Amino acid sequence: MGSGDWFERDLVGDTSAHEPKAWPLLAASVVKVLGSGRNRALAIALFASALVWGPYVLAAIPAVFTGLVIIALVGGGTRRAVARRTATLPVALPHPLSYSDKGAQALIGSLSRCRRAVQEAVAAGPQGTAFSLASVLRDVPQLERRVIVLAARLEYLAQFLSEPSSEPLKPTRHLAAKRQKVLEMAHKILDVLETLPAKIATIQFSRLEACDDGVALDLPCASAAIDSFESELLLASSDCSPAPSQ
Repeated sequence: MGSGDWFERDLVGDTSAHEPKAWPLLAASVVKVLGSGRNRALAIALFASALVWGPYVLAAIPAVFTGLVIIALVGGGTRRAVARRTATLPVALPHPLSYSDKGAQALIGSLSRCRRAVQEAVAAGPQGTAFSLASVLRDVPQLERRVIVLAARLEYLAQFLSEPSSEPLKPTRHLAAKRQKVLEMAHKILDVLETLPAKIATIQFSRLEACDDGVALDLPCASAAIDSFESELLLASSDCSPAPSQ
């Protein structure tokens, strides 16, 4: 059985326990402080004061900006912005052995292999703005999160299906059917993700072929390939969304 607070949160569709927290929030706070014109004016004023009052004023600058960063850290606006940003980033995948259910282990193992294959496909292709895959990869983190949620629900159901019985009770058969449905939803998402490396290669090669003709890299066939795959991602996202907890 999956252990820890993250498992119970995964069950209800909250995968935030697997998302980065401290560094994105700290970085966003620093950027907010340094990007403020008022704070830059404050720094200039402190430097100017140092010319009059001596170098001791310079010692106050780190303290002042540390205080401003702390204020930004606890501010709700920064936290909300970071939450929106981290929701679009890949999560840290749980280890397959965090689960006792073989089906859940297999799902996380397959998800990990899909992610590596996608990363390798992206790294192998041409780089640069003209070859951007942002629109193709945009929905992938959310699909990965859904597989994690479904793996947690398989683990939950396994508690009630692990006991051997010569004649399964009707409620147990009902749970077995629920488990099968969860597996089918997860495999449907994985099927889409497994096609992603080939889709990436198709899109990028179409763009490379466009270079031979000296035409724009956003060739119609490349655009069609992107649109087709985005439709597949949207379909997987809508069809395989776990039902909300009751």
